[in-house]
Amino acid sequence: MIHRWITFSQFYHKRDLLLRILRYVVDVTDDVCKKNNDILANVWYSALVGQRYIIVVDGIWSSEAYDDFKTCFPDESNGSKILLTTRLKDIVVHAQSEARRGKF
Repeated sequence: MIHRWITFSQFYHKRDLLLRILRYVVDVTDDVCKKNNDILANVWYSALVGQRYIIVVDGIWSSEAYDDFKTCFPDESNGSKILLTTRLKDIVVHAQSEARRGKF
């Protein structure tokens, strides 16, 4: 089982976050750093496919950050969990509406 704690900055930069979380699953070489964001997200996604995981996503400050991040996780109905923390009610409402539609 994979378990990670990922902390978001109040000033969200997708690329910085992707490179930071990739360090959990691959060596982040100069070659990896040159990849575009979609490829970086796919590397993280591929590392989680077939795995059970619990990930704490700490301090989400925007719906944009939530939307970018949720696509990085496979939904294989295998008991994996993602726990979000935020201080902002609109993020909670946004995440709940996604969860009800089975998107996260």
